[in-house]
Amino acid sequence: MSSSYPNGFPAGGAMGFPNIESYCASMWGGYGSCYYVETKTYQANARILRLDTGAFQGGNITIWSFVGNQNLIGYPYFYIPTYQIDIAANANDNNHLVYAWNVRLPSGGDSHTVYSSVYNLTTGTKIGSDQTLISEATRPVDTLQVAAATGRGMVLWRRNDGVILGRGIDTSNSNLLGTSNIEIESGSVDSLKLTSSGDRGLLTYRKNNGKDIFLKVLDLQAGQLLYPNGLLLSQGQMTADYRNMSFSGSILSGNKILTTWDLVLGTRRTIWGRVSDISTFTVDGPKEFQISTTNEGVQYRGTAVVDNGFGLVTWLSQDKTQQRIRGYKVDLANPGSLKYGLNNFFVSPLIERDYTIRAKIKY
Repeated sequence: MSSSYPNGFPAGGAMGFPNIESYCASMWGGYGSCYYVETKTYQANARILRLDTGAFQGGNITIWSFVGNQNLIGYPYFYIPTYQIDIAANANDNNHLVYAWNVRLPSGGDSHTVYSSVYNLTTGTKIGSDQTLISEATRPVDTLQVAAATGRGMVLWRRNDGVILGRGIDTSNSNLLGTSNIEIESGSVDSLKLTSSGDRGLLTYRKNNGKDIFLKVLDLQAGQLLYPNGLLLSQGQMTADYRNMSFSGSILSGNKILTTWDLVLGTRRTIWGRVSDISTFTVDGPKEFQISTTNEGVQYRGTAVVDNGFGLVTWLSQDKTQQRIRGYKVDLANPGSLKYGLNNFFVSPLIERDYTIRAKIKY
């Protein structure tokens, strides 16, 4: 095939065959005897969207591009792409886009390399040059995460042994901060979520076979950890098969951090949370608290926003008759407290007499 058409199969077809598939099918021996060279272009692209108008600004920005040739024998639909590109991005108040990517082989091989670049969102042009954050021969990487602050960015990634590594970036010139990558967590991490607020990065991650949730705080200006240790948010509280925190992670309002996750136990799935204090790096209250208090079915995909000392958590609820979107308001100064009107029940008849009521709440 490659010798018959060295410049590729004609776009308009050849010899009565409209495409390469029909040509190969007609050959003696069928698809298995059709040899050809497949050329594919792999790209990571970005578009700039103006928030004030909702319109795109300019065309595609090509972050990375690679043209690969592959010698193939057989029906081309049996083959998967040679490469895949994992990407992550975030922007700061300087209109700088911090972009990270990793080129991988879906067959299991990996280039074991993480790259970063910085772009000017006003002009769509690259600032400085592409940077190589890590490149080694043996251990693949995944789960790229990017946070951005004024003049700074930070890229995190998970190595296949569960170690989380990271590196700070100067967004004015795309240069890497410091002389080497820093170790964020020593190992056994199976999932992570990085969010940012001001100069702080909030890393929520999961360990112990998915059962425990931890929190670490990053100083994005320094490209370092603000506190050396992780804060355990779910220690010895609810029994769980695992906790899923990939949808919301952690979010900051003032000094309070709200972290939410899905708790899975058998066929039950509910929404839980924890509030911590960034100034003292301690947890508030004795344990995690349940957010999805009305449970008629599976509750999942909890997502939180915060403002002025309060948080609003919304999630999908598979109720008895139809799926609903439910919500819950969290007082960050008094998390987990029962609110008036929440699941109220009738206690006494309407008779004018005094009662003493004692109750024990068990999650």
